[in-house]
Amino acid sequence: MESGLFAFRFALLGFALTYCFVLNPALLLLSTDGNFHVVTSIIGAVTFKLLGIIPLAIAITGRSRVALGLPGRAELILANELLMFAQNTPNVWVAAYTATVLTMCLLTAPALTKRGLD
Repeated sequence: MESGLFAFRFALLGFALTYCFVLNPALLLLSTDGNFHVVTSIIGAVTFKLLGIIPLAIAITGRSRVALGLPGRAELILANELLMFAQNTPNVWVAAYTATVLTMCLLTAPALTKRGLD
């Protein structure tokens, strides 16, 4: 039973990526009308998706430098959703900035508290 749960958690990354392709045709080098996209929209889509996979992978495994609790995992999943689907929101850069700051805070907080800087 435990190995099945581990397999599901690691396969979740692959399931999330398929939704990214469906919701963002720029990853397939297509636009909504079937024409080709400009290079900047493709680079933006790939960048957002790559940055969105990092918080999801950390939240699924539950470890970055130290073990993460349930609130930390929930915040990383929220950051993942903001980054992965930021291009579907009206305020793309606000969502991307919020998710990036949230992820960086959660990743650097354990290192700062170990050194006694909290």
